[in-house]
Amino acid sequence: MVAPETSVQLGDLIAVSDPDQGAEWMGKVVGIKHQLEAGAAPTILTIRRPINA
Repeated sequence: MVAPETSVQLGDLIAVSDPDQGAEWMGKVVGIKHQLEAGAAPTILTIRRPINA
C-alpha cells in the first residue's frame, strides 16, 4: 500500500534542487495536489520562487 506525502504543508519554505534550474534555491509551497495511481501516490507541489533568486 502506498500513501501520499503528508509532511509538507502550505507556506513551508523548502529547498529545491533541480539540475535543469541551476543552483539550489528556496521557495514557498503554495499548492499541494495528491494523486492516487496504481502502485503510486505522487504528491505534486507548486512552489513560488522569489524573483531575486
